[in-house]
Amino acid sequence: IKHISIITDISLILITILIIISRQRALDSVQCLLRKLGADDYLVHIAGRTERLVPYPPPGSDEIVTQR
Repeated sequence: IKHISIITDISLILITILIIISRQRALDSVQCLLRKLGADDYLVHIAGRTERLVPYPPPGSDEIVTQR
């Protein structure tokens, strides 16, 4: 929300189109965009999807939700 702009919106649209051509290039583009926006290094790493995702509690909670 801090970095809302038409350029960011257009970038996300282009990345969405890029995923049709190359998943890896799209993930690299997401990481690049996150770096430009000053995201935490851990978030940038996770966005690369190079490792299996680990369950993590949602914001404001101490436990991982396993059932609804």
